Amino acid sequence: MFAKIISDVLNKFLGKYIENLDGSQLKIGVWGGDVELRDLDVKESALDELDLPVRLVCGHIGHLKLKIPWKNLFNERWEAAVEGVYVVVVPKTSIQYDAQKEEKLLHESKLAALQRVEDARLKQQEIEKGDQTANQDGFFEKLCSQIIRNIQIFIKDIHIRYEDGLSCQNSQFAAGITLSNLSIQSTGADWIPRLDTSKLVYKLNTLDCLGIYWNADANLIAQNGHDKSGMIKCLKELVTSQDYIPQGMNYIIGPICSAAKLQLNPKPEQPDENGKTFSIPFASLDFVMDELAVGLSRRQYSGIMALLDSFDRLQLSSKYRKYRPQVSKVTGNAKDWWHYAYNCQLENIRRVHQNWSWEHMKEHRAKCQKYKVAYKAKLENKLSGGMSKDIEGCERALDVINITLIRRQAEMEVQREGRLRKQEKQKRGWFSGWFFGGGEESDTKDKEEGNLAMKLKSAMSDEEKQKLHEAIGYSESGPPPSYPEKFVDILLKFLLKHLTVTITDEDTGGACVMQLKLDEVISVVENRSGANALRVVASVQSFIVEGYALEGSVPRLVSSEIATSGAPLLAVMFETNPLDQKCDQRVTVTAQPLQIMYHAQTIIQISDVFAPPKDVSLQQLQAAALSQLEVVKERSVTGLQAAIDNHSILDLNVSFAASHIIVPENGSYSENCSAVVVTLGSVQMKSKPRAKDSPALTELVSRGHSQEEVMDIVRSSSYDHFIIELTDIQALVSLTAEDWRSTLSSGKASPLHLLEPTTLHVDLLKCLLTNDPNLAKVKINISLPSVVLSIADERLLQLAYIIHSIPKGEGGTEPEEITDFDQSDDLSQSVANEDVALVRLEQAKLSSGKERKDTPQFTNLELCFTIDEISLDLKKKHGAGYQSLMRGAALSASIDLTHRTFDLSVSIILGGILVESGNDRLLSTPLAEGGDQALMTLKFIQVNRKSPDFQTKHASTKQLLCVEVTHLKAHLEQSAILTILTFVEQLTFKLNQLAPEQSQALLAPTTDPDVETITSKKQPKHKTLVPQKRSVPDIIGLKIIAKLGNVSLVIGLKSRQVAKVDVAGLIVNVTMKGKDTFITSQLKDFTVIDPSTTALHPKIVEIVEAEAWDAQVSLYGEATEGEHYLDMERVDTSISLSFGCARIVFLNKFVTDVLSWIDKFQAAKAALASASVAAAVAAQATLQEAYDKCARISLSFTLKAPLILVPQDSNSLSGLLVDLGQITIKNKFELGKERNELGYPAMFDKIQLELNNIKLSRVELSTEGTIERENNLLEPISLTLNICRNLTISWLKQQPEVDIQANLKPIKISISDEDFQVTLSVLQDNLKEKIDISAPEEPLLADAAAELTSFLCLKSNIDFHYLLYESAARMGNAIAHLFLRHHVWTMLCWIL
Repeated sequence: MFAKIISDVLNKFLGKYIENLDGSQLKIGVWGGDVELRDLDVKESALDELDLPVRLVCGHIGHLKLKIPWKNLFNERWEAAVEGVYVVVVPKTSIQYDAQKEEKLLHESKLAALQRVEDARLKQQEIEKGDQTANQDGFFEKLCSQIIRNIQIFIKDIHIRYEDGLSCQNSQFAAGITLSNLSIQSTGADWIPRLDTSKLVYKLNTLDCLGIYWNADANLIAQNGHDKSGMIKCLKELVTSQDYIPQGMNYIIGPICSAAKLQLNPKPEQPDENGKTFSIPFASLDFVMDELAVGLSRRQYSGIMALLDSFDRLQLSSKYRKYRPQVSKVTGNAKDWWHYAYNCQLENIRRVHQNWSWEHMKEHRAKCQKYKVAYKAKLENKLSGGMSKDIEGCERALDVINITLIRRQAEMEVQREGRLRKQEKQKRGWFSGWFFGGGEESDTKDKEEGNLAMKLKSAMSDEEKQKLHEAIGYSESGPPPSYPEKFVDILLKFLLKHLTVTITDEDTGGACVMQLKLDEVISVVENRSGANALRVVASVQSFIVEGYALEGSVPRLVSSEIATSGAPLLAVMFETNPLDQKCDQRVTVTAQPLQIMYHAQTIIQISDVFAPPKDVSLQQLQAAALSQLEVVKERSVTGLQAAIDNHSILDLNVSFAASHIIVPENGSYSENCSAVVVTLGSVQMKSKPRAKDSPALTELVSRGHSQEEVMDIVRSSSYDHFIIELTDIQALVSLTAEDWRSTLSSGKASPLHLLEPTTLHVDLLKCLLTNDPNLAKVKINISLPSVVLSIADERLLQLAYIIHSIPKGEGGTEPEEITDFDQSDDLSQSVANEDVALVRLEQAKLSSGKERKDTPQFTNLELCFTIDEISLDLKKKHGAGYQSLMRGAALSASIDLTHRTFDLSVSIILGGILVESGNDRLLSTPLAEGGDQALMTLKFIQVNRKSPDFQTKHASTKQLLCVEVTHLKAHLEQSAILTILTFVEQLTFKLNQLAPEQSQALLAPTTDPDVETITSKKQPKHKTLVPQKRSVPDIIGLKIIAKLGNVSLVIGLKSRQVAKVDVAGLIVNVTMKGKDTFITSQLKDFTVIDPSTTALHPKIVEIVEAEAWDAQVSLYGEATEGEHYLDMERVDTSISLSFGCARIVFLNKFVTDVLSWIDKFQAAKAALASASVAAAVAAQATLQEAYDKCARISLSFTLKAPLILVPQDSNSLSGLLVDLGQITIKNKFELGKERNELGYPAMFDKIQLELNNIKLSRVELSTEGTIERENNLLEPISLTLNICRNLTISWLKQQPEVDIQANLKPIKISISDEDFQVTLSVLQDNLKEKIDISAPEEPLLADAAAELTSFLCLKSNIDFHYLLYESAARMGNAIAHLFLRHHVWTMLCWIL
């Protein structure tokens, strides 16, 4: 029986792939017990059935031997030997498309997929029914162990080679596998080869020189003109053995030499020598490998990437292979290739149209019905010949999903009908059983098909069965042994003494760029079948990474620092169903610290070696790695509780000791060099166990909880909770010869620290369900108690020097943008939209008449980050220590992020800010002063426009940003600010000295392009009259809402306050809609206060009306383009501005005091002047550009000019009141009658400016500041200006460029003697009154001002004034000309 099976298998396999094989002789040899074949040639068509883009050039088997002792089959040795297998494969340049073959392959793959589905279903059914196949499993275990005991396998000299000269441009490579020897022999307990008949089975497995190589620029054997014998000879010479290593072989892996010892215990239930049962594992494997070498070079990496790219292109083109033209070149065949591209695109279009056609839907439903009827007949054993053809035809037309669904429906209907028939049969009684029934035998017929045990037993005679059972120790009558839960039936031990990974570069003479070494890699696997448990323990003793050697010394990039003697560097333990039964899975990881050294040259070389080729893009391979779609499905309370109960409990315990990263000076470490050291902190990660005694669902309901309460309780238990803590995260900057190691080990703050030791706490919650939209898939809560950054000038300069000293590699070329035609994302989105639409439809049916609910979405991530305090301490070198200059702190900050299917929302809250300099508080907020109000709240929402709620809930807004600031108080004390500015200027100057070429490039005087723009004559750019299709978009791209509650700014000295400014109620809204932008702004209040206690006029500036200003600005991108150019109602920019009335008290004493405070800040004055010049130049350039382009700017200004009160002096209640009245500016655009040669009409901008009720009076005030008596010196006057601007001055010279007409009404002045005296008193007392400066200047202020002035004298002042004077000289004429021509526009721009 066995001889027949073996001969049939050999004939079927060998005859299909071996040339000139005599099947009858092979059969005779098998019956004789010995089969020995030599010099077998593999057919060149052996790989054709696989339809791969490769072809076989040479295939040869030198020796094939099979020895089977038929006379004593179960007690003598079986031998199988293969020697000299040589194969050469090359790429196939052209693949002919065969429609029948393609259809056959697709159908076979579909049937294989259906079979996998059926096998998985049957396996699940067997698990649900119980262990009914244990008897058969025991039989197979006994049979396999007996076969393993007797068989001896010998494999020698294997070489399989792939040669390619097409995939890599201008290069050719050869890759392959070589094997010198592989033997599997039976031994005794002493592991000496022999056939042992003891209770245990011992097998010695020896592997010699197994390797995978990749030879770049190799000599291709298939192209050298060798005949088959010459190829075989070359392949044989390239096989590596322990005594022979051929030249030119670049191995990626290996050669590997190892030994494995396998011990089998076929009967573990029998007692051993000590009388114990289940003491020796059923299978024990001890695998030892002395060394595993892995290597990769630059050219090998490039070749692998090119080969993967070739496979990627092949996979992409395989979809449309049937349309590919059978031509070899593109030149001369353009028509064929264009047809190919057209058909590829047309196939997708046809498929979409066909799937949504009524005819296709009707035909599809008919096929599904026909298949279900035929499959039901098959299940009921009523299948006819026509139905068999229907099944075959439908299975060719339908896909796997539809076939599986129809089969499940048919099975359910057959089961339901069978139950109904059974009930009717019981009603009719036993007599009807003679005429009805039967057919139950067919239920088990299919199950018996494919069962190898049943087939084998049915093929053997009773005598053969008895011999087989006696040989393998199996009994059908006795029950199979059940293993105890503690019994380890499978034990695997693996030892790798040395693992080496080497990266080399041929461009540097084959030098080693990086080498990674692992020592003593140990792994132990234990399996306990009785408890369905597995335990894996792995460890690594040491880990070393060496870098690129420059001058003979090899740098060590990574080295292990073993804290405990004998402890492994890394220890990992994974266990399922542990014996203590406290959890379902247990993971324990322990790691000792590592020292990671940054070496610049190694990093540069590595990045250069692994730089991907320019023309490689693995789009299809990357797309294949994407996750599959998930279906929106809400879980009920019962289903959620069942998922929680059935979910396994994980016990996780991860402990990493604190490793540190060293970035040395110049990118290369030497003893006592300066360096930046970052400690990653010790990591502790533990799982928080879920309570097993939590109340059940029925118990919660019985207690009277509502459905929502029950749902909340159940959902709270729906997460795996992990706790992560990072302790002692720190960073420091070490100067030359400083002992940074002791500082790190102390864990305390020191002058070396840049980041003082801190702790990070993370709560990670992973949902048990991934398809419930009500539960976030991942929740992350991160908390930091405090972060302290200490910045000293000396340390910061050293840090900048270290960063600047590190060599940088040459900048690589940016990768070209690759167009991705894959529509998988759109497909995924469309399917998700359809699923969401179905859910919304179901909810609408269930909740009709109720208020609308939001569309359910998956919550992919919920992130919450909180920090109690982050502080920055600015220090200056002072003697042997450091002096603190300023301390800033951000208090109680939090970030909440939620990422869902269609939107992303971020909420940032900043509780407060505190800035201190010595005992002076420069900046503070309510939280810093003991309040509970947050300083700033920021909310950001980003929505996908494909969201079902995009128009309803989000008002068609893609991005929404809301910022709100409540209250901020700033106190600018002069001496503290001067000290800080001096420190910053000096530090900036020293930092610029580290990179003089960069600073000189920034400070070098260059030609101002804006000046040239103003002075140069520009050709006017006219807008076209060609009609353009313009649709007003309804989608808002970005919307910003900013609110400012109250900002209080106080400037002063140490002894007193100088001035106080309060700004309240600022609101700014920005809306970007397509190419249009809309801006609105309102300011409620603006106040300037004299803080002096003796001030008679404390409010220097105040708003006397409801709002300070209200502005609306609209920028239209294409409002006047195309056919709308002649529509004068459409403009490019619309500005509407209204100013409320302000009351200003002018006191020269107060103004002089403020200016004297500002006068100390030379650098600030220079920067302000520079910014003013730049702003003026930019404004002029903008106006000039708008003028040249004929931009239409609609103006609507209503300005209530301020009331200016000028008292006689600071102690007087009488003075002059200047009322500037009200200013109104409006304009409109008109077309003229004149036209140019192109038909463009003339265009004019007519502006009307009105100044009403301008007056001057003498007033006397009360102590509350109200006017008690007023005497007009200048009666109210009005001025009207009509300005007409010629926007087409470039061709219309008959009209002036600017035409101004003014209308001033009569002026009436009335001055009495008392009025004249008050006016003279104002000029004499107020304008000459100044602050009392007799008090001596503060020493600290004087020192700081003197230091800042002396430092900036040579640098800042000279550079700035040179730039200012030079710019003024060059732009003088242009600015003066434009000011005279557009003085009105300059005034309006200054106001804005």
